[in-house]
Amino acid sequence: MSKLSFSLAKPKKDVQPVGTAPSLTRVALDDDNESSVLSGGGNGASGRKKNDMTNMAAQAVSRKAQRKMDAELKVDSTVFQYDEVWDGMKLAEAKAKAQKEDNPEARKPKYMKNLLDSAATRRLDHLRAEEKLMQREREAEGDEFADKEKFVTQAYKDQMAEVRRAEAEEKAREEAERKKNKGLGGGMTHFYKRMLEDSSRSHDAAVAATSSDPDPSSESAATAATSATSAPGRIGPAPVTNLTVTRPARGPKPLEVAPNPDEVLKSGETRTNGETKTMITADGAEVEINDNNEVVDKRELLSAGLNLSAPNTRNLSLLRAIHGSGSKTTEEPVVAHRAAGVAASKEEIRKRQQRQLEAQLEEERKRVRDEQEREEREERERVVRRRNDESAVNDAKERYLARKRRKLEEEQQQEQQES
Repeated sequence: MSKLSFSLAKPKKDVQPVGTAPSLTRVALDDDNESSVLSGGGNGASGRKKNDMTNMAAQAVSRKAQRKMDAELKVDSTVFQYDEVWDGMKLAEAKAKAQKEDNPEARKPKYMKNLLDSAATRRLDHLRAEEKLMQREREAEGDEFADKEKFVTQAYKDQMAEVRRAEAEEKAREEAERKKNKGLGGGMTHFYKRMLEDSSRSHDAAVAATSSDPDPSSESAATAATSATSAPGRIGPAPVTNLTVTRPARGPKPLEVAPNPDEVLKSGETRTNGETKTMITADGAEVEINDNNEVVDKRELLSAGLNLSAPNTRNLSLLRAIHGSGSKTTEEPVVAHRAAGVAASKEEIRKRQQRQLEAQLEEERKRVRDEQEREEREERERVVRRRNDESAVNDAKERYLARKRRKLEEEQQQEQQES
């Protein structure tokens, strides 16, 4: 009989010789072969056919894209010069910045000028408020000092002349701004419009600086033709200039449903649909009414917003000009909106600041008068207390001298009795 034996030891694997690692190209080729074998199911002809179809589709797309690029290049030869245009714009900005830094006159403080102008404006407002306050005091005095001689220094005259000159400049500046902003609304809309105009102006300047100094290596006949037909300072076709922005009507836009000619009603007419009764308002809204022609649901009459019944008085002058001066006017003054960024002018802001300065000056003068009165009262009280102290000292001294005299008299009497 054969003898069986068991062992837990693992058999040793054959040692492979050490060689070089496979190259990346071979690995990639092996992957391509495996993918082609898997996709073709072992049939190389079908795999090559699929690859040929893919290549043909890619070539068709490339030819289509090339035709589109050629058509765009015929319209504008610089349509794909993204980096060149961007570098030119940045180069123009860098040149302008360098020129500004090299020019000593252009290097002005960024914020200090505004601070100095604000300080000068506050000083003039303070002088104007003081003058107004003194004028009121003279009017309150009346003819009390009419017979007195008046002294006016040359410095005060120069100061008042400076105030008058500043007022005239401010009025001229406000008039120029009013003419410039004529027909424009106030508030953030005007602010954003100005900001967009400034940014667009700076962008156009950068583009003009870019196109004014082209790269000589990129010049061609098509570029010359394009620059001859296009406006100076611009790259590409002419933009659309007639752009009008309109504001949509208030309230939600109703659904556009084709109306039935038999069911179209005019304003004020009613329609009965089952148990409900509908009426068309002057605005075209449909509201439900009862048998007494009273509105059941008033939500249809509301529009977007606060639904204020008071009229908007921001454009009151424009509305009066539209409706004519012969319209019926009420004697009650119209309360117009006076928001700081909407209808408040610089004149109104200056008057408000002047009133605040006058109130502050009046409070300061009142405080000074109260302080002087308090000091005078304390001085009188100190004088009175000092007088009281002197009288008390004199009384004590007199009492002391009286006691001393009595003591001397008693001693003299005792000496006389002993003798």
